[in-house]
Amino acid sequence: MIGSGERHKRALLPLCMQEDGHSCPSVGAGRSLSMRSSTRVCRLRIDFGRSRISRSRQRCASVSQMSLRFLNQFEKIDRHGAKLPHWQQGDCMQFITFRLSDSVPQSKLNAWTAARDQWLRFHPKPWDDALLAAYKRRFTLPFEAWLDKGYGACIFSRSVNRDKLRIVLMRDHRVRAIFVAWVIMPNHVHLLFKPKAPVPQLIKSWKGVSARAIGCGPIWQRNYRDTLIRSEAHFFAVLRYIRRNPVHLAENTFSLWQSNRAQRLE
Repeated sequence: MIGSGERHKRALLPLCMQEDGHSCPSVGAGRSLSMRSSTRVCRLRIDFGRSRISRSRQRCASVSQMSLRFLNQFEKIDRHGAKLPHWQQGDCMQFITFRLSDSVPQSKLNAWTAARDQWLRFHPKPWDDALLAAYKRRFTLPFEAWLDKGYGACIFSRSVNRDKLRIVLMRDHRVRAIFVAWVIMPNHVHLLFKPKAPVPQLIKSWKGVSARAIGCGPIWQRNYRDTLIRSEAHFFAVLRYIRRNPVHLAENTFSLWQSNRAQRLE
């Protein structure tokens, strides 16, 4: 009788070797491999697969240790604001972007806003994955490209101003918000965090206190963009985006922060 372990080994053999010991013709661009070489390739593939599974399990374990909560479409969602509604579901993870008032030329902003407002009338939140992807392609990606062009005075390219905003943000860390990662770009800010207070209150506080500390008058745009994190995959996509956002910038023109646990995530 063949044991379960032996059956498992035989089930894996077709990956690189026929059951009768002949080499698989798909390996090696027309060349054949010996049985010993073929078996070695099989083992390498199995080890690589186990390594990928191990990394995936480690990543899942790290995320679970962070006690993150994602959007649950069956639970109540609180809505804030009338013209451009913002959504919050308790301490569900949020991805927030807010920018300086001069970070996008007014002509571009007017056209973008008109097109977006019309689109939102036909596609109110909350969105499923398909609508979220459609909104991102049509509105988020072009807007982010404008921000990254560095329009406006870009006062956060100076470290003294970034430090003042950093102090404001980190004063609330673990008190009114638990930050996973954030990046201060020359003319805008991205935040990934778990809120412990109403998000509109947090944004208003962070903007107001930082503007007064910097001392350049009303520097911020009036509103902000928010996205409820829908899943673990969405979480990692946002984390990677924050990490990669400043790669094109010169040194000491941005500030990137990640929690200790976030730094261990791939």
